[in-house]
Amino acid sequence: MFDGYKAVSTKAAEQLRRAKKSASSDILFDQNMQTTSTQAAFLANNHNKERLIEMLSGLLNQAGIQVKKAQADADVLIVQTALSLSASRTPVVVVGTDTDLLVMLVTLATANMDLYMLCSKNPTTLYRVRDIQASIGDTSKYLMVLHAITGCDTVSAVYRQGKRKAFNLVHNLKEYDLLNTFINAESTDQQVQQAGESFLLKLYVASTCASLDELRYIAYKKAISRMSLSSSFQLAALPPTSAAAKQHSFRTFLTVQEWMGRPLQPTAWGWKLEDILTPVDTDRPIAPETLLDMISCGCRADGCGMSCGCRKMGVHCSVLCTNCTGKTCNNAAPMPSLQDTDGRN
Repeated sequence: MFDGYKAVSTKAAEQLRRAKKSASSDILFDQNMQTTSTQAAFLANNHNKERLIEMLSGLLNQAGIQVKKAQADADVLIVQTALSLSASRTPVVVVGTDTDLLVMLVTLATANMDLYMLCSKNPTTLYRVRDIQASIGDTSKYLMVLHAITGCDTVSAVYRQGKRKAFNLVHNLKEYDLLNTFINAESTDQQVQQAGESFLLKLYVASTCASLDELRYIAYKKAISRMSLSSSFQLAALPPTSAAAKQHSFRTFLTVQEWMGRPLQPTAWGWKLEDILTPVDTDRPIAPETLLDMISCGCRADGCGMSCGCRKMGVHCSVLCTNCTGKTCNNAAPMPSLQDTDGRN
């Protein structure tokens, strides 16, 4: 089984990211030629990879070995072929190192299938799919959703919220309703958005919060209160916004449906088509324009003289200012009088 590289694929962005690390130039080669680049650099170039696949396909066909080539990523084709062969009660071994393959096999195999996966990473390990299914019970049906929503080649990982934590959350409580939304082909975008945000709130142990936006605000205030003036703030440590989580949930739904053999239109589920398919980060601005236009300073609480950044820009200090918070300095906005507040002269 070989990947295809001419169709539009949701894996293209990840492949491009990896290729930027170290990719060789195009190499015209034949089966007798020794390359001077590393294997990783050679295969990071899709043109090289396509030529290698064509050459290997021809040699394998000559040797009487059946070859299949997918339109894009071959994972689904590999799993579908393995499931089809195993349905006749023939033992089938899938050889590979991709976690996606094992997750799909465990989720989609039925009880009568004798399926194995041989992983050649050190140490070489043979996994029996039936044994994994038996050890985790009903949770095996939701393994694809858990794997996708916590990060795979087409869905970003959630910062510091790992796969083990997500698995234990679902497996220990046996709460599968939210995950069923991602399996159901009839789920609407609104249902996917709500299920994704609710699951992420559970993952952050914040089910009492009404939204991720609320949790993000609370987490930000808590983090800031613990920081010193010299420390830097790590924005990635905050939970995602509700708008970002919506796109994350859309990509999770799309990925699960594709793994189940139900291809959907990527641009309707968290992707945009430019030169290649790239993920949509959010459908909202990163901040209101009024906030982006605001200036802040780090002057002393009772300071803000002529060197104050806010004063230089001709604006009063505000709550964004680190020390004075727009209240205790010489550049604070004038307080309204009681008469102004009451609306009386």
